[in-house]
Amino acid sequence: MRHGAWTTIAATMIFGACGASDESASDTPWRDRALMDLDFIYAQLGGHHPGPVDTVNPWFRDWYERGYESARSRAQSITNYAGYYFAIQYYMVGFQDGHLGALGDYRIEANLDRRWPGFLVEYDRGTFLVMRNNGSDPELPPTGSRLLSCDGVPASAMADSILQTYIGLWSVNGVRPRLAPWLFVDEGNPWLQRPESCVFETNNGQSEWQLDWRPIEQSSLATMLVGAATSRKPPIGIREFGERNWWI
Repeated sequence: MRHGAWTTIAATMIFGACGASDESASDTPWRDRALMDLDFIYAQLGGHHPGPVDTVNPWFRDWYERGYESARSRAQSITNYAGYYFAIQYYMVGFQDGHLGALGDYRIEANLDRRWPGFLVEYDRGTFLVMRNNGSDPELPPTGSRLLSCDGVPASAMADSILQTYIGLWSVNGVRPRLAPWLFVDEGNPWLQRPESCVFETNNGQSEWQLDWRPIEQSSLATMLVGAATSRKPPIGIREFGERNWWI
């Protein structure tokens, strides 16, 4: 789906009008602000975007209505900036469309209180592998350990519920290395519960680790996110498929 210029204008308007930080939460009606901005997004898409009337793109048409109602329902319980942020993200990310967005493109700059369990994960051909700064800490799973599940939920299902619902284009395989590290970043999303324990596969078999969530500075997180997203690149090559067809 190719979007018109108005989509970019609308996203810019949303970001400019709604970029307040959580520091003013005591005197900012975040619930009302979220409902107002969701209504604005819905109206702009309905009036200036082909998606809602495109019969060849039923997913967009469905999420335009269903996602809007679901996001407004979530917004009713908002009490702070994080709730506002993720209500908007929930609706926008649900379209799974890289040309459509709000609240800015550089996520790390969002003024959210973040925590992590002492490690991030990187994505490698369908698996999540532990990436750490301090590889000698016995309280953390070893670097390279493969994530199997958390609190009984398989890693793939976790990714769908967190990354594909609130973070970005998880449905596009080429984007997954950039999004995967956010799987173990707690940003105060009121509709997600931090996992308490996770099972990893190590060189010695499967082991379970209790997670100790602690604050992380924005600058440190930004550096680690870049490292996790770029450490494993897919191989470059060429192969033949079918008759006289080549995949590069």
